[in-house]
Amino acid sequence: MLNVIKWFVDSKQTLLFPEVIPFKENLCTLAGMGLDVPVKTTTDVLRIIVFLSGGDISLPAVPKKTIKQRSTVRYRRVLETVNNPEREKFQFKKFTRSERRYILGLLEKSNCDVREMKLKIGRWIRLGEILHPGEYQSTHPRAYKAFQQLRETKVTSWYGLVDKAFKIGLTEGLEKLSEKPGIFMRKLDYLVRKSVKTTLPLILKYFSKIASGTSNKVLFEMYTHFEERGVNMTNRSIFIKGARKKTPLPDLLALPKDVIQTIQDTIFLTIKEKLNSLEALGDCWVDPELKKIPLPTNMRSLSETLVPTIRGQRVPFGTGKKVIRPFVHWNDVNGDEDLDLHGFLLGNGKSMSFGYNGIHNNSLGCYSGDVRHRRGPCAEYVDINVDETLKLGYKYFVMVVHNFQRRPFSSLKECVCGVQEREFPTKNPSWLPDTIVNSTLLKSSAQMGLIGVYDLETREYIHLDLDWDTFSGYVSREDSNALLKAIEPFITLPKLSVYDLLSWHVEARGRAVSKESANKQFLYEDFASSYVETMKYMGI
Repeated sequence: MLNVIKWFVDSKQTLLFPEVIPFKENLCTLAGMGLDVPVKTTTDVLRIIVFLSGGDISLPAVPKKTIKQRSTVRYRRVLETVNNPEREKFQFKKFTRSERRYILGLLEKSNCDVREMKLKIGRWIRLGEILHPGEYQSTHPRAYKAFQQLRETKVTSWYGLVDKAFKIGLTEGLEKLSEKPGIFMRKLDYLVRKSVKTTLPLILKYFSKIASGTSNKVLFEMYTHFEERGVNMTNRSIFIKGARKKTPLPDLLALPKDVIQTIQDTIFLTIKEKLNSLEALGDCWVDPELKKIPLPTNMRSLSETLVPTIRGQRVPFGTGKKVIRPFVHWNDVNGDEDLDLHGFLLGNGKSMSFGYNGIHNNSLGCYSGDVRHRRGPCAEYVDINVDETLKLGYKYFVMVVHNFQRRPFSSLKECVCGVQEREFPTKNPSWLPDTIVNSTLLKSSAQMGLIGVYDLETREYIHLDLDWDTFSGYVSREDSNALLKAIEPFITLPKLSVYDLLSWHVEARGRAVSKESANKQFLYEDFASSYVETMKYMGI
């Protein structure tokens, strides 16, 4: 997507921007090319400044100045305090005068909300020292005033005002929180969990009022979130950027089904009201196969493939040949790479491991062998005899790729994962991929990736491309239970699919009829190969 945007700018196309650019990567890319982009908030401007400085636009917390590090002094191991090298990644560049004018111009047309700047006060104070807003107070008075207030007055952030309002009373707190519908929506689960019978109706009443002011993207995210809240959520954790291991989260008790239904009904009615204002569709038919394509509520669920694929999407592979060959192919420029393909057959409570530390050759499949430190094109693969595998009760083949040089996949040249079809499993000493069904570029910062799952029964590939940093070392047979647990959310049909989205459109502004009598058909192939089509109907 970013390459497409750059092409339009470089080719001098006339660009018409919407009032809001929801995907911040796109916003920052356009700003980085010097365009007058639409910015709404001071946080938008901060993301752009960080992007121009080569930093992370998700704005993670700035690391501590120093860290403890073990070192050897006179043959003794000691714990020293040293400067944290990670902190260098958060430094702002020295901007030219023209860049400073551009940045202050963006801030000038934003909301200049000092309460929002307060949330990242350390970074904004440092920016004030670099941008010198006082030199531009005549041309950018709002930006200058914001920096002055931040430095000279005690500012309470908007979140601080929300906390104060809740201390006064629930009504006052909900009223204040309603000022930002998107944040209200993301706090809704917490509000409902902490509510009692007497306060729940008031929370749902305010939720109903703010729903129409929430973006479609957040509405779809929340609908999907509450699909999973009917059961207890245990063993929760997240990866925080910069952390070496997962951060555990508290368990969540299931919400009452009637509360979930009320929330989802409100979201559905809100979306339907928005759709009612669109042009009528007439008689429509929605392809049931679209149930296999998850709704892309997060653009990070998309990866670069020959056909753009959404994480969790099921893609048919092949024409029914006896053997499938999942592979990883890369170009080792210096002869110092060490990638490994490992695969697991799972099903009926059992597993079988193929790879360097697993099975190399049996009646079910064949591992190509390990390729290490070889210049030029390199590849590893596993051949799976589909029919024989199914006879023994295995249903899935899970594909994992590990870079043993501890380098991110993004550092590799032409690193591609894909699948081929074969008539017979064979071990080829010299081989290059051909007859590729589909492929995925590995460009993440991970050193180990859970690439995808092959449903051998339905002959469908389920795209994942997940960082697999939870494993500290090599994936072995003992990890198969953890592996099956990790893929469980993806091997079932998505909670909210493109089929659901299009069915809502038909219900709001059309009429569902048979395929033969429809004047508009929503076909699987039209949406499987282009998430842009889906975005049109999502309204984002």
